[in-house]
Amino acid sequence: QKMAWNIKGILAVAGGFCFHFTIGSVYVFGGITTYLASYFHLGQGDHYGTERMLLLFLPIRGAVMTVTMPIGARMERKWGSTPLMILSAVVFMATTIPLIWVKNTFGFIFLFAVAFGASNGFGYVTALSCAWKHFPESKGKCSGIILCAFALGSFLLTFICEAIVNPNDKPATLYPNGEYYFESSEVYDNVPMMWVYLNIIWGVLLVLACVFCRDPTPQEAEAKREESMTAEKERADSHVSTDFLIGKDETKEEDEGGIPDVFTGLKHIHFWYLTLMYTFGLFMDYFFAMTYKSLGDEYHYSDLFLSTVGSIYNLMNALFRIVWGFLYERFAFKTLYLIVTIGTCALAATLPAVGMFGATFLIWVDGCVLFISANFPLFPPLCSKMYGKLGPSMYAIATSVTNFAGILVFLGNYYLVPIVGDRAFLWIASGINATSFLMLWAIDISKWGEKKGADKYSKRDPSLEYELTQKPTAG
Repeated sequence: QKMAWNIKGILAVAGGFCFHFTIGSVYVFGGITTYLASYFHLGQGDHYGTERMLLLFLPIRGAVMTVTMPIGARMERKWGSTPLMILSAVVFMATTIPLIWVKNTFGFIFLFAVAFGASNGFGYVTALSCAWKHFPESKGKCSGIILCAFALGSFLLTFICEAIVNPNDKPATLYPNGEYYFESSEVYDNVPMMWVYLNIIWGVLLVLACVFCRDPTPQEAEAKREESMTAEKERADSHVSTDFLIGKDETKEEDEGGIPDVFTGLKHIHFWYLTLMYTFGLFMDYFFAMTYKSLGDEYHYSDLFLSTVGSIYNLMNALFRIVWGFLYERFAFKTLYLIVTIGTCALAATLPAVGMFGATFLIWVDGCVLFISANFPLFPPLCSKMYGKLGPSMYAIATSVTNFAGILVFLGNYYLVPIVGDRAFLWIASGINATSFLMLWAIDISKWGEKKGADKYSKRDPSLEYELTQKPTAG
């Protein structure tokens, strides 16, 4: 299936791109934590201003996302995409503009967590769902293009932040508390101006997102639905049924939403299994996004070099998300995720061999992101395929659960890293990440749900294996 060339659909994808570019700026945090800690600790005299304490925003953001994401998906189904995009933009700007004047660590943590937690919750899935409505047969491509912006934002903004705050590439100093700080006020006094520039950029992008994200009209949606059902009917003759998910003829049920309601999907044991696998697969992503700079500090790399590494990391993250989105429509999910888990764990084991030279550290980080970037473009279209029109809601719930990975990374970073170091924690995160591989390949989940009294959504059905192993029709 090819992405039909229609202006409204292309603009919807562009709007989703602008929105995810904005909320993906959260990854800038990994590159500016030392600036922030220096500003609060040295500039404002806040003794809580440490990099480890600033990471507290991660579990708070996760808690906010856990609450708002299922609500946002439900509101999107009721109100449509545009109102949710406007709500997300208003919440985001209302909590990021005050960052210009914040003087203490906990005030920053609260505002930053709410800004990126609530805006993700209300708009993350909404932007994807809007594009899927215009291109129902190209969900993998749409997901890859939009989600690449989530990483691309940090690539560009990291350079901007470094140029504003530390234009002369002054080095950070290691303090007795084990934290790195920029002692010069010429560096940390520029933090408020950094927020001014970021808010201008974010404001422009969010206006474009609100203008471009428009759902198809009922007539357009009906025409696209008929095209999608025709293509699905043609494929149905050549593959096994997926009745374990829908309990009826899949062509009819797809039009009604894939499953009768969200609560039915939540009773489905395989949903929770795949969600847990998704959660384990994100440990390395959270680790790199938040701690790559402190990992590089162990090798005494300059601030400019580490900012460059972070920016290239985010650029590669963006580009590889597009690649994985396109690959999803040509290869089986299970095959792709096998490559992802093996590659991630193999690279984590090679860290001791790459630290001596900056070039090898850069290549190693880019190699890791090749595999880490696959999680986000692979799971949304999988949920959509499995649960039909309620796929965005089911994915929103799954993503809410994955926030526990971020909470555990924060706790490990705060309590465990001071004891074992960044490298040992990386290997622990890699081991947890490897659990995804074991869950996908070592356990036959099609045999689950055989107990007496199990309902039709949890009974054993080998067609689950098909959902994970089929090769989608090329886009």
